[in-house]
Amino acid sequence: LERRWVLVNPPYGERLSSPWKPLELIEQILKKFEPERLAILLPERPSSLLDKVITVDAKCYRQTQQVTFQNGGLPVCWTVYILQAK
Repeated sequence: LERRWVLVNPPYGERLSSPWKPLELIEQILKKFEPERLAILLPERPSSLLDKVITVDAKCYRQTQQVTFQNGGLPVCWTVYILQAK
């Protein structure tokens, strides 16, 4: 079994010219890379709206950790999802 982690710091806030949906990005990453763990840095507000469990292609990922802090003066949240055993 190959272990795969994906760590993502996507553009957000002023770095984007149009709004985007964090959940859609997360689902695309999970579908494409099928990681064991996903950690993503997002603005604090959208992070608080994320689902605690995300299911993609019959694989269930559970949110296990959220850490909030400032990144370049912006409030952000580091969120970790882990693939659940069947």
